[in-house]
Amino acid sequence: MSTLRKHIATQDGIAMPVAIMVLFIVLTLTAAAVAVSVQTSSTTQRDNNVKAALAAAEAGLETATYRLDILHPKEAGEKNCVGREAVEAPSLTGGYCKEVKEELGNKASYSYWTSEALGSSASCVGQNITSQESLAQRCVVAEGVFNGVKRRVSQRIAAFVAKPLFPVHGVTGLKKVTLENNSIDKGSAGSNGKITIKNNGKVSEVCELGPSGEVETKSNAECVEVRKRSTAEGPLTLGAVEPGNSAEKCTIVGGKVTSGNSDCLITHYLNYLKNKEKEPVAPYDTAEKVEFNEVTRKLNMENNTLLVLKEGTYNFCSFEAKNNAKIQLAAEAKVVIYIDSAKRTGSGCPAEGSGVFKVWNNAEIINPSKNPTSLIIYVYDGSGGEVYIKNNAELYGTIYAPQSNVKIENNGTVHGAIAGNEVELGNNFTFEWDSRDAGIETGTVGDYYRSSWEECAPETSSSSPQSGC
Repeated sequence: MSTLRKHIATQDGIAMPVAIMVLFIVLTLTAAAVAVSVQTSSTTQRDNNVKAALAAAEAGLETATYRLDILHPKEAGEKNCVGREAVEAPSLTGGYCKEVKEELGNKASYSYWTSEALGSSASCVGQNITSQESLAQRCVVAEGVFNGVKRRVSQRIAAFVAKPLFPVHGVTGLKKVTLENNSIDKGSAGSNGKITIKNNGKVSEVCELGPSGEVETKSNAECVEVRKRSTAEGPLTLGAVEPGNSAEKCTIVGGKVTSGNSDCLITHYLNYLKNKEKEPVAPYDTAEKVEFNEVTRKLNMENNTLLVLKEGTYNFCSFEAKNNAKIQLAAEAKVVIYIDSAKRTGSGCPAEGSGVFKVWNNAEIINPSKNPTSLIIYVYDGSGGEVYIKNNAELYGTIYAPQSNVKIENNGTVHGAIAGNEVELGNNFTFEWDSRDAGIETGTVGDYYRSSWEECAPETSSSSPQSGC
């Protein structure tokens, strides 16, 4: 018994070291868990900050792109970009506008820089986009900051740019152009098919051909210069006619047409004549002996009738004036006439007889300003009708009918520009190009779309916003 007690006595105090060792292990594991937890929390916080900074930078890119779409700085030959509220000239290295910085709240902010229109060798993310269509490309750099963490991104954006409405400074017929019987084109002529000049006809400047086009001259005819476009340049093209909301009935506010077409100005006067009212409803166009149906939008004039058009946009399904009828623009008025077609969805035109524009038998359109851009005639679709001007008419105006066959003849003169599917000028007709038509464009710069994106180094390496990307 004494031996057992003696043996037990030798184990006195062992529980304490064991307890301490266990406690040390627990503390060590707890410390490790706390450290891992702290590190994980820190990493998570850092990751959240990075994501928020990237989101802020992306907001900068989107804001800059939106402002480019809204402000639409001109592209062709222009060196400009956008700031916060206006188009600006670039002032930083690489052709960038100065920084625009904005707060997003909750410790987040962004800055962005937009470039001028890029040249083919300009530095930006991604590859330069090539196309037969006219494109504008820009670089946008944005920096996002959140809770002290900074991230920078860059993108290349592109948009289709408005092109001149008339690719040739003169007469354009996509399929063919014909000049005959002493007709003279005092400008250029262009076609993807054949340009035929005969019987003393003459083109005073360039006959421009698509890659498969040709010129035929005979019987003392002349084209001063012939130029054929290369395969890379491609054929001559004409944009589509876009009538917009011009087929809608007019809305008048404060004595002015605020939406839809101006056809109601003719109706106001015709109702005054029909109902023998004391005076026509204002505003109105003087329309003596004019026939106009506001439902079918067919206008007919003959036998010394008179129509005076105020400034506005008119939409007719057909337009015919003959036998000394006279159409006159009001002083300083700018008038756009759309000849619509039943083939266009939503036009409201009848199936028969639409797409016609005819001025003949000594009828005339008088443009007091003699500025062809003050009278623009757009024809949507000529397959069911024709564009026809004949007999001693002199017109200062612009005719754009890319799907129509245009025929002008018999001592008439047009000052301005002409484009059609097929164009025929004959019998002592004279055309004179007016350089003011060169400024008419197919539209504004389209909306930008992103073609490339990349994340840049958080800090720039030079004075250019693009550095480090």
